[in-house]
Amino acid sequence: MKALKIKKNKECLNPILAMAVYIGNRSWNYSTEFSDLIGVTPLSSDYIPRFKHFLMDHSEKNEKIKGAIKAQIAHLLIQASFQQQLKKIETNLCELMIQLPQEPGINYLRVFSVYIYATQRRDETRRGITQWHSDNEMNTT
Repeated sequence: MKALKIKKNKECLNPILAMAVYIGNRSWNYSTEFSDLIGVTPLSSDYIPRFKHFLMDHSEKNEKIKGAIKAQIAHLLIQASFQQQLKKIETNLCELMIQLPQEPGINYLRVFSVYIYATQRRDETRRGITQWHSDNEMNTT
C-alpha cells in the first residue's frame, strides 16, 4: 500500500516474490503452492492467498554455492547448524574462511567462529576453531 501512496498515479502494487529457504534432514516434499500448506480452517477459501513460493531446498546438500564468500560461509553454517554435521562441511568451510579478507571493522572470522561454537557440539568446535585460526594465521604471514 505504501507503493500506491508514494506514486499518486500508480494503479497496482509491485510484485512480491515469496521465497522459502529450506534446510532440513530430508528434501522438501511439500507443495510449493501456499494454499496447499494451510490446514483446515473455518475461513472461506476466498481469504486464503493463492501463490507459489520460490523454493531453495538446501537439505542434505554439501555443494558449493555461488555468491560472496561471507554468503557462502553463512549458507554452510546454517546447514551445519540444522544438521549438526560440521565435519561434513569442514573442508569447504575452511577453504572459504581462509579467503576472508583481513579488513578493519568487523572480524568475520571471529563472528563465524562464535556462531559455530554456539551451534555445534563443543568437542568438535574446539578442535575445528583451533585449526581454522592456525590455518588462517599461516596464510596471512
